[in-house]
Amino acid sequence: NHYKYKAGSRGLDEESASRAAAAVSRPVKRKYKTRDGERLILTCPVRGSVHSPISWFFLDTDPEKAHNFTVTAFSKETFDKVASPAAWIALWREQLNLSDLFINSSGRVTLDPAFNIIYHEVRTADDTNRSNPGNMPRQHLACIHGDARKELFMRADWAGDIYIEAIPRWQYYFVITGIGTVLSTLMPAFLSISTVCIVIWVLNSEIKPKMEAATAGHAYRDTH
Repeated sequence: NHYKYKAGSRGLDEESASRAAAAVSRPVKRKYKTRDGERLILTCPVRGSVHSPISWFFLDTDPEKAHNFTVTAFSKETFDKVASPAAWIALWREQLNLSDLFINSSGRVTLDPAFNIIYHEVRTADDTNRSNPGNMPRQHLACIHGDARKELFMRADWAGDIYIEAIPRWQYYFVITGIGTVLSTLMPAFLSISTVCIVIWVLNSEIKPKMEAATAGHAYRDTH
């Protein structure tokens, strides 16, 4: 599609903005589940030709906020202002600093030739630390083919909407230890109640025949 830009602006004119909002494809959604010690490769979907290396941006982890941001990014008003959803992300969201990520990980995180991010060993205690934007994964990312900040911003494609569900090892530890604590607390009480129930059942088994015989006016004889 050939779109017309407004004079002196990065935005499209009204007709082109309307056509672009209806025609531009939404990003492909992908969800990854990972655990400590696992290998994780974050790949960005390829749609058409790839114009330049992939850039990664942080998105909202709250589902409602993330949905609202996506709706806004593909609205006519956004094309009217900045001409593309990728440019909207570059304007309003923080970019992942790959250099810091690689340095801080000491080789644990690398890029493959297609600029996908490879975690050779996931460490969720470090990789989900939101206080340091250089760490990954941060639950929700956008990947863009092309540079949304330079003169070819219109060719940049917001191709992937990536969600990472990371399960730290310490969660398993607390679950297991919690179950162990509950069992160790309840087991003595359970054994005591079981013992009392067994004693009552035995006494009832012995006394019941005698009571029935007495009620019938007969002496009870033990046949054993």
